[in-house]
Amino acid sequence: MVLKEELQEMVEDNHVQSAIISGVLFVLVAWPDLFNVVTTLINKIPMVGINLANSRIIAVFLHAVIFAFLTYWVNKLLSKKLFSLL
Repeated sequence: MVLKEELQEMVEDNHVQSAIISGVLFVLVAWPDLFNVVTTLINKIPMVGINLANSRIIAVFLHAVIFAFLTYWVNKLLSKKLFSLL
């Protein structure tokens, strides 16, 4: 049986790992060159009424969705690792 203090320490370590990995993921997903590539690709898709400002908003939205998915996936993996120790 895991003691309360050990469990608390494992959970805190899990939070630290999650924060560090999420920070790295954010830097990778929000890299300016990647934004430019995505914006360029969006501009190549023939859509009526899409200008440069709108394509940047779409790019930000896409990056936010991808970041949210990756963060969820990392936290799920870390939680699975934590619960396997219990």
